[in-house]
Amino acid sequence: MNVNLLFVCRGNTCRSVLAHYIAEVLVRSHPVKQKPLIRSAGVEAWPGMTASSHTLQVLAKDYDYDASSHRASKLTPEHIKWADVIYTMTTARRDQITTQFPQAVAKLKLLSAKIPIEDPIGGDETVYRELAKDIEQALKVRYLELGIF
Repeated sequence: MNVNLLFVCRGNTCRSVLAHYIAEVLVRSHPVKQKPLIRSAGVEAWPGMTASSHTLQVLAKDYDYDASSHRASKLTPEHIKWADVIYTMTTARRDQITTQFPQAVAKLKLLSAKIPIEDPIGGDETVYRELAKDIEQALKVRYLELGIF
């Protein structure tokens, strides 16, 4: 049985995009017990926006992943219904989703239990690269918890 994972940040152009596609890379590059279905969205996204240039560069250089076709998606009730687990990057975003979509409460988790995954907007490629490493580590922990690895 597949598990539906949704990664949510503010704009769906940086953090949730990194989480989405790194999650896919991990599934392709590791033996898995079950294959998750993965989507991402932003609570304040402008639908159709591309991922940030640094996000695309880090995914291409460090993960050999071309995410140039990614387009931002605004979080909707359909996303909430589809997802089995909704990972947010910060408590502020988790709380915002709880207010907007009370039906999501039981599905919400922070991606990293150790550190908030802060918005890298305005940072250079190095900031995005470090963020991607943090996201990858958090994903590995979550995949173990879910029995994916």
